[in-house]
Amino acid sequence: MFRGITKDFIIYGFGSTLSKLSSLVLLPFFTYYFTPDEYGALELIIITTSLASILCLLQLESALSRFFYDYETDERKILISSLLIFSVILSFLFTALLWIFAEKINLLLFNENIFIGAYKIGILCIPLLCMNSFLIVVIRFTQNRLLFIKSQSILFFTTILVPVILVLYFSFKMESYFWGQLIGLFLSVFYLTTGLKDFFIKELKFGVVKTSLKYSIPLIPGVFSGWVNSYGSRFFMISFLSLKEIGLYAVAIKIASIFQLIGGAFRMTWPQFFWKTFKQDKLHKKKFKDIHSILSTFITIILVLFIAFIQYFTDLFLDIKYHLAVVYVPIISFSFVLISFFTQIVGLGSSIKFKTQYNSYSFMFGTLINLLGLFIFLPKYGLIVVPVSLLSGSLVSLLFLWFFSEKFYPIGFSVKTTFLHFLIVLLNILVDLIYTLNVYEKITILTLSIGLSIYVSDVIISKVKNVIK
Repeated sequence: MFRGITKDFIIYGFGSTLSKLSSLVLLPFFTYYFTPDEYGALELIIITTSLASILCLLQLESALSRFFYDYETDERKILISSLLIFSVILSFLFTALLWIFAEKINLLLFNENIFIGAYKIGILCIPLLCMNSFLIVVIRFTQNRLLFIKSQSILFFTTILVPVILVLYFSFKMESYFWGQLIGLFLSVFYLTTGLKDFFIKELKFGVVKTSLKYSIPLIPGVFSGWVNSYGSRFFMISFLSLKEIGLYAVAIKIASIFQLIGGAFRMTWPQFFWKTFKQDKLHKKKFKDIHSILSTFITIILVLFIAFIQYFTDLFLDIKYHLAVVYVPIISFSFVLISFFTQIVGLGSSIKFKTQYNSYSFMFGTLINLLGLFIFLPKYGLIVVPVSLLSGSLVSLLFLWFFSEKFYPIGFSVKTTFLHFLIVLLNILVDLIYTLNVYEKITILTLSIGLSIYVSDVIISKVKNVIK
């Protein structure tokens, strides 16, 4: 049942994680050479460029995923080329606007222009980010796995080596990170374009773009809301917290991003598996339910292990001035898991019935809950409010998306199993926040949590019973 998705998950998971792992690998290096204030400024520029790349793509990569199997070979080339050309033109226009207003944007973010050099190099990455993201979707659907691994390996090693060389030998600061991104993305895009040249033609059909936009545009508010829910809080934090506190939170986000990386691999693998299974397997509902139950159990076990031992690992590689950041990591990690994994599965119904605007409604409402929490509690309780509000918004988004999807196309995912798994994770997070436990107490709680996680899984227990019989 899981052979196809597992194989692609391992391959694309490794590749996508590799391409983004550089920032996590560089974390000890940057936290040693950068102050929390500088790291906070770096994070604000990074999320500015990531937002711009989301807006430039207009979710056309999702439209490509949706319509890829609806076209034959020659028509697919028109689809791929039209969407790529359109998104590239849009990304260059957007980059030009951000360059023209560079000084005003920097004054808005930092009240000064000392980081404008890093900002300008960062926004030059936007067209390359868009092209890299789009071309990776093409690779997934054309099953060119080797090209994917090679291109992302180039990106990984370049984005590590360039910043290290620039900092150690040329005394660069924040600009080193973005130079690494710019050079790495350029090499990756060049390699991908060369390898996929047989899938491109020099043609832009607006009819194809128009049809794709009808599918993708309703997704944009939801994706934007999801981005605000995960990253937009940093802009809100500027009004109430210092750059140092933003830097601490950014480090916590970076550590927790390991779940985003794995979740990104899942998001890359899931669409083609989902659409292929939906169209070709009459028992697809049962298959989706089993995947959800097993994945829920596995993720719960991974999370409780992570919560129990993350402090020991971060003490080894994180500079002492950033140790306070670890407090927020478990809450952020759970939030990332909800958005990266669970929303992909329980939101199937709205995609099947072309009701993708309800994805947007769900994420928008979750984002509203997040922002309300920040507005009401951040001035009074400080930084701890940010991850808690993030988790609250993520939970609300998931629940609303689940409700709408089941209404449009009922699959019957287990509410009881999911609720109990979430409760186990939340209790582990609460205990970790309130109490300082020794290693034996942590192992005891961990063992109980893992045992309960397996016990409440309907699919796993039924399979065990069948084996016993």
